[in-house]
Amino acid sequence: MILFLLIFGALEVYLFNAFRGAFAGTIGAKAGMAYVVISVITFAITYFRVITAFRSGVYNATLTNNILMGFSVAFFFTNFVLVAVFFAEDIFRIFNYIWQLLPIKDTGETAFASRRQFIGTAATLLAAVPFASLLYGVFQGRYNYKVFPVPLKFADLPNAFNGFKIVQISDVHSGSFDNISEVQRAVDIVQAQKPDMIVFTGDWVNSFAEELKPYIDIFKALEAPFGKYAIWGNHDYGRRQDGRNNIDVLREFVNEAGFSVLENGNTKIEKDGESFRLFGVENWGKPPFPQIGDLQKAKENSEKGEFSILLSHDPTHWDAKVIDDDHHFHLTLSGHTHGAQIGIEAKWLRWSPSKYIYPRWAGIYEEKGQYLYVNRGFGFLGYPGRAGINPEITTIELKKA
Repeated sequence: MILFLLIFGALEVYLFNAFRGAFAGTIGAKAGMAYVVISVITFAITYFRVITAFRSGVYNATLTNNILMGFSVAFFFTNFVLVAVFFAEDIFRIFNYIWQLLPIKDTGETAFASRRQFIGTAATLLAAVPFASLLYGVFQGRYNYKVFPVPLKFADLPNAFNGFKIVQISDVHSGSFDNISEVQRAVDIVQAQKPDMIVFTGDWVNSFAEELKPYIDIFKALEAPFGKYAIWGNHDYGRRQDGRNNIDVLREFVNEAGFSVLENGNTKIEKDGESFRLFGVENWGKPPFPQIGDLQKAKENSEKGEFSILLSHDPTHWDAKVIDDDHHFHLTLSGHTHGAQIGIEAKWLRWSPSKYIYPRWAGIYEEKGQYLYVNRGFGFLGYPGRAGINPEITTIELKKA
């Protein structure tokens, strides 16, 4: 944290002087320097109100805290864009200075000042895009739920399950919510899909089981004729100061909400004399995330050849363990990535910084006759917004090929 603060401070000092130099003697200099001051003040307030609370383990989301965090994130990323442009111009300036020391034509101070101001204007306009986008994500995007319909065909799907609808939600992170009515609205959207089954693929909370308590009745109202099932995500293991196991407390709340938790286990889903097998593992992710998920244990009492669906929170588990397992898992449902909560999803471009950590970061993937679906997440964490990556409700419809 000390190193981060030193880097942050150095960048702010650099940016302050860059604005002063680029717009010397104009209102732009005052506006730019004021922007930097506001950025520093916002971050300082956020640090003491939000980050300190996170570190002490007593953070409770409020609208004010989430807005402060949102502005801090927007300033942080915008400042990086500004610094990058100004720094590139300063590199050019150094070479220009060396050039002028040579007995060759002098470019002149007027030309230099004019170019400096142009660069400053360009940097400001360029940086306005991420700043506005990130703030939009805070004030509009974070509760802008989107239903993603995913029809999937399988040649060996039992006939009784043709048209069977599974609604997936993931990564609720209930400790980040500040508007219970918006959560209720989202759950109503889930119910409106008329699911045959509802599955939750991990991360009910940020750190503490108690974060879920205000929302138990909301999730309890969800109904599906073939049940509601859940697994744990990396955040669900939490950290407590009362000596209790966070999972033990959280299990009570999740069960109260009507969800059955699959902890390295499986269950048979039966309909009209036919069945498929639903598996669920605890979290398995690359370090530093826990690798508690035990696929071999989850397969106990199951048979090869059964139509099989697996719930596994982290999509890296699919590549590392699932895809080459001797049991054929027709479909694996995951979450975890949030799609980074920031990105672009359009016909001509699909990008998120999440892709640099998770090659399979959102949507459907197919390999070796098996499917993986990565949910973009229901809630938010850290950055209290969604910019270009909507919070997701997935409706998977199984079809007979």
